[in-house]
Amino acid sequence: MKNFKQQLVTQQLPKGAIIVLDAEVSKKLFFLRSGIARVFYYNAEGKDVTSWFISENEFFLPAVKEARAADSLEYMEMLEKAEVVALCVHQLEALYQEHTELNLFGRLLKEKMLARCEERIRFLQIPKAQDRFRDFERRHTALSSRVPLKYIASFLSLTPSTLSRLRASPSL
Repeated sequence: MKNFKQQLVTQQLPKGAIIVLDAEVSKKLFFLRSGIARVFYYNAEGKDVTSWFISENEFFLPAVKEARAADSLEYMEMLEKAEVVALCVHQLEALYQEHTELNLFGRLLKEKMLARCEERIRFLQIPKAQDRFRDFERRHTALSSRVPLKYIASFLSLTPSTLSRLRASPSL
């Protein structure tokens, strides 16, 4: 564990900085120490689509990219000034071998990533826009005031104008 800190790479990133989550970068575990980021990709029409948000003190482990086409990259964009800590997955796996108690951490981390994927799928299966918005507001209250509405709309598969109408609606 004494070399653990030496293996961590910490970066101070300005608002708007983008990390390309290509095959090499996808072999890293990220921890967002401060700030907010979004993960997004470009769809077939060239429009960016927000996959999810990462808040401070959250881990992010990109999906394995080896099997994906080069044009299906994902990106992580800092929506605020951020401090990001990264650790190569092979170094993490070596730590698992050396300190078996860390395997629990790895299992819990993967469970959390899977839960986030399931949440994303569930969001997309909610047929009514107002119900998706209500669910998002209930689960992610802090994000609403810190993330531009166009990214929240993209995450919820809504147009920005639909999201604005929903936010202005007194029935919600």
